[in-house]
Amino acid sequence: MANAQPQDDPWNFWVFRTRLNMFFDAEERESTQSLSGSISANRDTEMWKMRVGFFTNFREDTFELTDSTFSNVRRSSSLDARFVKSVGEHVGIGFGGSAISSNFRNQDLTLRGAPAIEYNFFPYSESTRRQFTMTYTAGYNAFRYIEPTIFDRMEEHRANHAVQSSFLANEPWGESELTLEFSQFLDQPDQRRLVLYGEIDIRLFRGFFLRIDADSSLIRDQIYLPRRDATDAEILVRQRQLATDYEWQFRIGFTYSFGSIFNNVVNSRFAGSSGGFTRAF
Repeated sequence: MANAQPQDDPWNFWVFRTRLNMFFDAEERESTQSLSGSISANRDTEMWKMRVGFFTNFREDTFELTDSTFSNVRRSSSLDARFVKSVGEHVGIGFGGSAISSNFRNQDLTLRGAPAIEYNFFPYSESTRRQFTMTYTAGYNAFRYIEPTIFDRMEEHRANHAVQSSFLANEPWGESELTLEFSQFLDQPDQRRLVLYGEIDIRLFRGFFLRIDADSSLIRDQIYLPRRDATDAEILVRQRQLATDYEWQFRIGFTYSFGSIFNNVVNSRFAGSSGGFTRAF
């Protein structure tokens, strides 16, 4: 869309994507309510790639026991942003940051800022159709925890770096992405993580997509785990993150996007949950 003129576009190349999920279930002695949503704004041109995204999730499970009521609440929210400027046809430099809160992961607040450099094997002028990128980023993290961690910390400041490779394509039927990332803390390289992520968005009609995505992780960086042992109740209702060497997830849902008619550009949506710019840990 190199010939598109911003003055003809009321959205000025911005594309917005929203998602809302609700779930309610009730029986005589137990009930569940869950609500999650996200919104992102992306603007991709030949010179700039910009993204701002927000995600929030709330889930409450309530159980009527013999002589009491047990309630489990999980909350998480994240805000992330990245700005990348192309330097020539294949290289981009930029900066990203995030703010994350999750009582499941013992994170009262995690802040991150990171400069990055990206190499695109395809010219940026082709980013409306495809991208194959290698990205390196090194950043600073400030962690504030809800309770003391296994390392007896309530707060800490750590630097880490990450290498990420992504292939993204935009076809008439929809969009696809495959990303591989390795990250580790600089002061303790054995605290590391390897993530493989894949996503397919199938266009059902204008702006409305069926989304299927999955990820798998090898994990050695759970520095946020609480020091105290989890109770049986916390384990049964997944009230807190447990130590693990791996994790995998599969999701299916719907998304709706709207905005600039000139900017049908593939965007890396792995940024909201990955390392590199916006590692949630």
